Amino acid sequence: TVPIAAYKIDNVMDPTGAGDSFAGGLVGALAAGDSLIDALIVGSAIASFSVAGFGPAGLFKLDKDELAQRISVVRNLSKLA
Repeated sequence: TVPIAAYKIDNVMDPTGAGDSFAGGLVGALAAGDSLIDALIVGSAIASFSVAGFGPAGLFKLDKDELAQRISVVRNLSKLA
């Protein structure tokens, strides 16, 4: 068992779609050839964008640099650095 952390969002706006975003990030990372652990971390990081806005608004703010930063934070919080 490997615990995967969640990226802390100070002001969760709407949890709707967080699971779908997580699953999409997970499957997308697996399709790109990432390991299961790395894909779980990517899913967690992407879900954090989803809850930061209403509906898909949080995902519209997703950019590659911020995603990379959140992946790094989740990896460190999960003690997988």
